[in-house]
Amino acid sequence: MTLQVLFIHGAGAQDGPQGSGALLAPLRAGLEAAGGMLLAPRMPDPERPRWPRWREALGEVFAGLHGRWVLAGHSLGGAVLLKYLAEEGSGAVEVAGVLLAAAPYWGADADWDMPGFALPEDFPARLAGVPRIVVCHGRDDAVVPFAHAGRYLARLPAATLRAFDGHGHGFVDGGGRALVAELVALGADGGGAHEPAIRPETAADAAAIATLTRAAFASHPFSQQTEAAIIAALRADAALTLSLVAERDGQVVGHIAFSPVQVADGASGWFGLGPMAVTPQRQRQGIGSVLVRCGLEVLRARGARGCVVLGEPEFYGRFGFAPQPGLTLAGVPPEYFLALAFDGGVPQGEVAYHPAFAAAG
Repeated sequence: MTLQVLFIHGAGAQDGPQGSGALLAPLRAGLEAAGGMLLAPRMPDPERPRWPRWREALGEVFAGLHGRWVLAGHSLGGAVLLKYLAEEGSGAVEVAGVLLAAAPYWGADADWDMPGFALPEDFPARLAGVPRIVVCHGRDDAVVPFAHAGRYLARLPAATLRAFDGHGHGFVDGGGRALVAELVALGADGGGAHEPAIRPETAADAAAIATLTRAAFASHPFSQQTEAAIIAALRADAALTLSLVAERDGQVVGHIAFSPVQVADGASGWFGLGPMAVTPQRQRQGIGSVLVRCGLEVLRARGARGCVVLGEPEFYGRFGFAPQPGLTLAGVPPEYFLALAFDGGVPQGEVAYHPAFAAAG
C-alpha cells in the first residue's frame, strides 16, 4: 500500500529557515524514495491566516481524499490539522496517524492566543479515534517554545513526543529527513524512528520499568536498591502523578516518576521528581534530560506550582533547579535538595515525600 501523506504548512513567509517551504523538498524526496507520495496544498493567505478560510480550504482538500493517509503539519499547520479533525472529522479518510512538527498550542498563555485557532476544550475526547499522534519539537526552537510540546503531551495521553536538537523551528540541517523517518513509521504502523519517543506509561510497561530501574541503580553508590519498589508502591497507591517512559526501537529505555509532596507551610501543588532511570546501555545519550524537560512541561501544563528533587546540582541545575533557603528535606545536605518554582513562589518548611518512599526493596 502506497504511503500517502497530507502536509499542511505553517503561517507567514514560507521561504527561509523558519518557514515550511524548506521542508517540502526533503519531505517529498524522502517519501518518494520510500515509495510514498506527498500532497502539500497551499493554504489561503498564510501571512494573515484566518480560521474560517483555512477550515474551508481543508474541507475541500479532505473531500478529494480517499483511502489511508498520514496527516502532518508544520507550526500553525499542525495545530490547524488537530483543530479540523476535532471539529469536522476526517470524512471518508482513514487517518493512519498525525505528526505535529513545531506546532503551537494556542491558548497556552497570553502570548499565544490567535483568535479562532484555539482547540475545543474537549479535543482529546474528540480525537480518541486517531490511532497515533507524534509530537516532534526542537529543544532549540526559537519560535514556538518547547513547552508547547509538553502541553500536547499533557492533554493527549496516547501521544508520543520526539525531541530534537540542532534543527530549530524549521527542521533545517537534516530535520526534514528525521521527519520522513517518523512519517514512514506512522504509515507502516511502526513505533518510531530515531529519537526516543516520550509517552505516559501503560500497565504493560510496569515490568520493563522495574527491570530498567533495578539495572540503572545496581551500581549507584548512594542507592539502597529500593527504587523499583518505590515506583510500584506509588503506582499501587494511585500516587504516581506522572509516569513517563522513553521508548526506542520498541523497547522502554528510560523512565521518570513524579509524585505529590507535602510542605510544612501547607503549600499545595508541589511534586517530587524521582525515581528516574535510563537503562545502562543508553545512558549519556540525552534520554534523561528529555524525560526531565518533558515531565516538567507536563506538570506545568497541569497547573502544578513547583517541583523538588534530591540529586546532583550540576545535572538538575540546567533545568532551573536550585537550593532554596528555608525549603529542606530531613537528613539531606541542603546543596543536594533542589527546587523549581513554576509560579515564582517558593514555600517554606520541611518537605515530606509520599510514604511509598519508605518501601523496602
